[in-house]
Amino acid sequence: MAKSYLIQTLLRNRRIPLEIIFLIQQFILLKIDETKEFGDDGKPTGRIIGYSLTCVELTNYERIIVKVSTLKLPITNDELQEIRNNGGKVLIEFDNATIMPYISERNNALMDSIKADDFRVVPDGEVNLL
Repeated sequence: MAKSYLIQTLLRNRRIPLEIIFLIQQFILLKIDETKEFGDDGKPTGRIIGYSLTCVELTNYERIIVKVSTLKLPITNDELQEIRNNGGKVLIEFDNATIMPYISERNNALMDSIKADDFRVVPDGEVNLL
């Protein structure tokens, strides 16, 4: 039987700026996946409502997934993978990125929900590693 815990924190159901967690606000982009809408019946409707970006942060190289609500991409996943296959890296920055802890019953764990309004590709001359 799984253990249950009483979660008492002021952070639950509150979004905080991602910059509080990661001092460097540039991330290496690894993959872009479509985020699809789900209907009231729990089944996908086929409508794209945003994208999930798999990234690596630049301090401890932790992998994170950030959901963005934009439908306009500055780079496609195919373009990204071509750059990566040729040994390149794509750095990005997020607009209004926030993080919020939530309880995942599927994983039986406290996890992070990271969302942003949009993202941009960082030009080579603007790389900021503190």
